[in-house]
Amino acid sequence: MGFGLSTFVESPEYKNFTDAQKSLIIKQVMQSMRENIKSELQKESNLAPYWALYDYNNFDKDTIKVINEWYGKDKMDSVLKEIKKGKEK
Repeated sequence: MGFGLSTFVESPEYKNFTDAQKSLIIKQVMQSMRENIKSELQKESNLAPYWALYDYNNFDKDTIKVINEWYGKDKMDSVLKEIKKGKEK
């Protein structure tokens, strides 16, 4: 996909876009690429704990509060600690 982007940005069509249009196009393409890569990586079951940690770390404070209420802060801290410990191996 990256090679396709390189070819596209060198094309006459792309060069005719304004800078604002180019910026928007690149942002959209990069977002799509990130989503595709994330989707593919999430299919790997051995990476599930890392995705859980990533998702947890990106939640807003209110969401984290609710998760801690449901599961208990101590339990969540323990789970996250185990994930981090496994990550360091």
